[in-house]
Amino acid sequence: MAGNRSNGWRCATFTLIGCGCLIALFIGTVLALFTYTEFTHFLHTNSKLILAGRTFVSKVGSDDINRAYSMISTKWRKHDSPHAIRLYLIDWSKSQGTVTNIEFNGIHYNGGTNGSWAILNFIVTGSKKRSDVSVEMVRESNNWKVQACNVVWMK
Repeated sequence: MAGNRSNGWRCATFTLIGCGCLIALFIGTVLALFTYTEFTHFLHTNSKLILAGRTFVSKVGSDDINRAYSMISTKWRKHDSPHAIRLYLIDWSKSQGTVTNIEFNGIHYNGGTNGSWAILNFIVTGSKKRSDVSVEMVRESNNWKVQACNVVWMK
């Protein structure tokens, strides 16, 4: 009789361990699916935003100032003269040199992922200098436009 009781405890122990492993596997699978879904949603939602910011930085880096200027928001155009904005972009382009690499370095939102503005951070490597670039993007007529830009030169 003692042998049967021992086998019963052993069977119950293995059953509990097995159930615990299945529960942990289920929770891990659910978390992995949730993370994957959120990540793909992030990429889909933000692909146009990130592409617009990257294009702006690229146009400045390739000295295509007219195309970069066309991506400027209405508010920035009202705040600064076209001449002042173009001088800023030209100075940035000449100081940096031709862009050889643009690395996306993060995003900050106002009002969640569907907010009205976001700040994109890029590490930009030019033929002359490397910089940390923050580009403030705003929604205008369902398009992302550049509201402001800040360039910090790296050593």
